[in-house]
Amino acid sequence: MSFNRQPNLPNRRGPFVITAVIVGVIIVALISMSGFYADWLWFRSVSFTNVWKTTLETKAFLFVTFGLATSLIIIANVIIAFRRRPMYAPMNVEADNLERYRGQIEPIRRLVTSGLAVALFYFAGSGGSQLWASWLLFKNSTLFGVKDP
Repeated sequence: MSFNRQPNLPNRRGPFVITAVIVGVIIVALISMSGFYADWLWFRSVSFTNVWKTTLETKAFLFVTFGLATSLIIIANVIIAFRRRPMYAPMNVEADNLERYRGQIEPIRRLVTSGLAVALFYFAGSGGSQLWASWLLFKNSTLFGVKDP
């Protein structure tokens, strides 16, 4: 009688996936930094590093400003809505099931809210930092002697 049993081999897929993700993140970071460094080198070669620095500072300022404003407003609304929600006792099976889901979500509510705040900060900041040229035109505007019609 022969049993074709495979010996229990440890699952080696986990460490491979983690390593592949880490290597992928490093590659993406290096590619991004190469463009950043190439821009710096070009602006330095034409002696306009102050333009590069001003652009970079403006993008960072707009990223933080838009990210904070958006995430604070939306997360404040989420917190207010959560605190002002109606509390009721379950009266039927559907409401009892809903109450069980609420009980399961409650321990991770702060984690989910924090994750939402970080995601909102990133996406709003990314969108806001794209407006750097308009912001610099507005901030550095001067009169040029002609009235708008």
